[in-house]
Amino acid sequence: MWLRYLLATIVVSLLAFPSLSGPERLDPVLRFLTRTYGELGPSGTLRTGYPHLLGLRLERGALWVPVMVKVREAGDAWELPHFRPHSVEGRIVTGIAELRGLWELADDPRVVYVEASRPLRPSLDISGP
Repeated sequence: MWLRYLLATIVVSLLAFPSLSGPERLDPVLRFLTRTYGELGPSGTLRTGYPHLLGLRLERGALWVPVMVKVREAGDAWELPHFRPHSVEGRIVTGIAELRGLWELADDPRVVYVEASRPLRPSLDISGP
């Protein structure tokens, strides 16, 4: 009986900390985008539909993408590689990250998770009473 309890505790602990393994620290959309960037380069990536959806922009030959980053400590945001913070609220930080440096950003020990910022849209066409 105690073996089941121990196994359940281990499983719950591992599910509670998905950031302990590498690729899970990076949003699946950003993983796909980095793969596209690696295959097509900056100009090819700009020709896809992702720049419009994710707000990608070309700046001095590098592609930058708006992201939300969860960091371990509130002050960590200002020293992350390939990242320019815009807003810091506790451990949640918004800013832009260089597309080719996303893996390095996600692998930084101060980072818990990197997620693509998505534009907000109303979910209803007409508001009801």
